[in-house]
Order: sequence, then C-alpha cells, then structure tokens
Amino acid sequence: MTNLHKCILLILSLFSSLNLLAQSNNKIGLELDLGAVAGQGEVFYYGANTRVNASFRQWENHYPTIGIGVQIYANFTGEIDAQTQLQDDVDMRIIPALYLGYGIRFSKFNLKLEIPVGVTFAITKGKLINEKIGFERSFSHSTVLPHVGGAFHLQYQLHPKHRIGLFGFYPFTKDMAWSVPLGGLYWSYLLKS
Repeated sequence: MTNLHKCILLILSLFSSLNLLAQSNNKIGLELDLGAVAGQGEVFYYGANTRVNASFRQWENHYPTIGIGVQIYANFTGEIDAQTQLQDDVDMRIIPALYLGYGIRFSKFNLKLEIPVGVTFAITKGKLINEKIGFERSFSHSTVLPHVGGAFHLQYQLHPKHRIGLFGFYPFTKDMAWSVPLGGLYWSYLLKS
C-alpha cells in the first residue's frame, strides 16, 4: 500500500468518525478564523489565511474538529544565484486545505492539533537577468503540489463570541517549491456555539 493510499484511507476513516459523532450529537460549533501568517525558508514569506471550523462537542473538554480554509503567502525579494537573478518577482503560494483535528479546552484556553490536507498552487513570476551575457527575459512558473503537515492552534477566549490565537504549521514533506514552516496570529468569531 502506497503512502497516497494510506493518506486516503486515513482521511476516509476520520470523515467516518466525524460523521458518526455529528449524528450522535447535535451540538456542533462553527467559527470563522481570519489571520496573518509568516514563515522563513530561503527567504521571508508573509500573507493571510481564512477558514471555517466545525467542532463536534459530545464531551465537555475535548472534541474532534474539521475545517476548510485558504492560505495565501508570498515574498517579493527576488532570487540570485552565481549566474542569474530574478528581479521584480512574486513568489506566491495559494493553499486550499481541509483541516482534521482534535481540540482540548482548559478554562478560557483551547488547544487544537490538526492535520491539514490540501494542495499548494506555487506561482513564481518575474524578470530573469544574466548581466554577464546581457540576457533578460520574462519568467513564469506554476506548479501544483500536495500539502500535508502538522498544525497547532492555541486560542484564548476574550468574549463568548471572540477569541484570539496563535498557530503553527510544519510540512511533513519537502517539495520542489520549498514549502516552509509557518506561524501566525488570528482572530476567531463564533458563528454558532
């Protein structure tokens, strides 16, 4: 059985478990997250994320979660190697993902551990220049890659409907687009509790 088959089997098992929990319990919480992300790889990246999360609260202090969201981050620094440089460039990632996880509540704090599963649309555009030979041309490259990793969210409840939090993401695989570990801050609004 390949890793892809194992990943699909894991996702189907989690969906089945969440479906059983949703049927056995009608207390489903919904929240909207808006946040800012930053990450350091070969260069500094920054951007934004948004997502909608559902939590299935059968138990008081721990619960499974599922979410869907989009992250967008980019850098505008250009790239230089021994021969050429990329100027006026945009190196962007657009990542739609499904988030499967589990949350634990401690008084006004929530801790969620998640596995994001999705795709990365990696887009690079700019001007390729080699000054030694007087070469200059437009450059554009796009690729689609799998997006799988581990994530955590730590939330603090400011108000019954408002929370602030920290999050982190670490990719499980190294890919040809150099996906980077990310961290950030976000605000959550409870749509339904």
